[in-house]
Order: sequence, then C-alpha cells, then structure tokens
Amino acid sequence: MKSSSRMCIAFILWSIIALISGCSTSVLVNQWSDSSYRGPVLTNMLIIAVRNDPVRRRVWEDAFVGELARHGVKATQSYQLFPDAIPDSSRMAGIVAKNGFDGVIITRRLPKVVNTQYVNGYVSTESETRFSERRQQFRTYYHEVEHPGYVDTQKIANRSIDVWTTNVNSRMIWSAVSETPEPATAEAVHHDIVNLVTGDLARKGIISNAK
Repeated sequence: MKSSSRMCIAFILWSIIALISGCSTSVLVNQWSDSSYRGPVLTNMLIIAVRNDPVRRRVWEDAFVGELARHGVKATQSYQLFPDAIPDSSRMAGIVAKNGFDGVIITRRLPKVVNTQYVNGYVSTESETRFSERRQQFRTYYHEVEHPGYVDTQKIANRSIDVWTTNVNSRMIWSAVSETPEPATAEAVHHDIVNLVTGDLARKGIISNAK
C-alpha cells in the first residue's frame, strides 16, 4: 500500500513537471516605443520573420497574421511575396510601396543565453510509519533528511521584434526582445510572444484593440 501510494505521488509530480515544461513563460524585455508617434493606427502590415528555416519562417509569420486579424489589421506574410528568401533593402522598399503597406513587423532570432544559479540545500523532516510486532500497533518515527544544494542551468531563447511605420517619416516606432525559458513547445512560444506583442501595440495605440 505504501509503495503504491509513493508511485502515485511520483506520477502526479512527473505529470505536473511535464505540463510546466511544455508551457511557455515568455516575457518582453528591453521594450521601447516612440512616444512621439501619434498614429494613425496601422491597418496594412507586412510580417517578416528573418529565419533560414523556411518552415519556421512561415509558422512565425502565420502566427502574427492570425492574431493581427483580430485587431482589424490586414497583414501579409513575407513568404507570400518572396517564398525563397528575404530580398535586399532596395527591393523591399519597392514591395512595400507597391502593396501599400503602412507598417512592417520584423522578427529575428538572437543568440541563446544560459543562466546559471546555485540552489541552496535544505533539511526536511520526514515521517515513516512502521508496525511494531512487540506492541502490536503502528508507530510513526520522524527523522531529518538532508537535501544537498545544486547548480541549476537554464537556456533562454531570445528574439527581437521591431515595428516600423512606412509613411513619409518612415521609422521604427516599437521594439522589444522576447525571452523564453527552454524547453517550451513551439506552439506555446508563438502564441505567447505574438499575444504579448499585439497586446502592447494595441495599448500604445499603434494598432486597434481587438474586436
């Protein structure tokens, strides 16, 4: 009975850890926005994910297009216009003008960061119940268990996200870096980061609030 109970508890703990590791806890850091920008809100945007992997490029661009639609923004994936590779800046300017884009979102993957910290050890008091043959009853004993300290290492995936306006005074009006602890599922990462970015753009008046 005791062994079965321990196995049950271990399984529950393992399940919780698996769920946590599959979730994303992305945050935006190094955030900046142009306080002088007074609109109008962007309604026709080009999404560019600077990735060599064509599949990941498409997944990131699709994620932004889908969420921006909820804010009334018509967004276009860059792979729809140039599927093989992102063109140089001079050709890009022509594409932006031809399609009437009033804004551009550019995402780039940055080098990963490894965070290392020492977790202090601790002592816990644990109980153990045994059956006493002599007394013919169960007795509970308490003893201290020492848990040693250890070094915890965690990789952080970083991505830069920049938003540009393409009007006469074309300039960057919003920028941030996203940090995501690994491991995390790709789907959770895309969902978290895109929602963080579009939510802040809406609060800053750069795009409309979700309908």
